Amino acid sequence: MNNNPQIQEINHLIRSLCADDYNALLNQMNIDEKVINQAADALHRIIFRERKTNKNVVKHGHTSRGRQRYYDKHTGRTLSDTDCSIVRRTKKTYKLWERYIQLMLYGLSLRKIGKEIDISMTTAFAWRHKVI
Repeated sequence: MNNNPQIQEINHLIRSLCADDYNALLNQMNIDEKVINQAADALHRIIFRERKTNKNVVKHGHTSRGRQRYYDKHTGRTLSDTDCSIVRRTKKTYKLWERYIQLMLYGLSLRKIGKEIDISMTTAFAWRHKVI
């Protein structure tokens, strides 16, 4: 059992609920979880969106970090699969981005998010603006 006094107090309060109140609490928790999961799925699609297929764009090797590169024959530019996404020009992993978004959806402060995933507050602030 957890020795945290706050958790012990919450457990005591939950055990003291009547059946109707307990079921209402569970239903509210499930609703909140569904909303958070839907928001996380939407943000996941934004981060990991698939590139639009263009007949002028062909595969063109990989970046130094192993990401797929593309070459646009029409413009002569090389592109990455992260171009035009919120993870563009970041050197952090997608797992870290997912964790950041999850903590952001839970309403944690930038300071707490930074400590949790080991990034500076400046980075957490910049990321929040990219996500929003």
